[in-house]
Amino acid sequence: MSVNKSGYEIRAQVLDMAKNFVENQFQSYWINWSQKVQRDQNGNISTSAAGMPEPPELNEVLETARRMYDFVETGK
Repeated sequence: MSVNKSGYEIRAQVLDMAKNFVENQFQSYWINWSQKVQRDQNGNISTSAAGMPEPPELNEVLETARRMYDFVETGK
């Protein structure tokens, strides 16, 4: 049985997918960076270490969601 979703439900689902995508991408960057960075004698990483990835901001999630939604609408 097919269930039709409202536009709001579809956009909310796309936004959730975009949030998960951006979070997973950040976690991947963080893991790769933390494995390469120098640690002190206690194993701690300096928060000022070069190349530390920045946590994603809302605009990054929204832009990813927009691109995903555009793909669904246009196929491009």
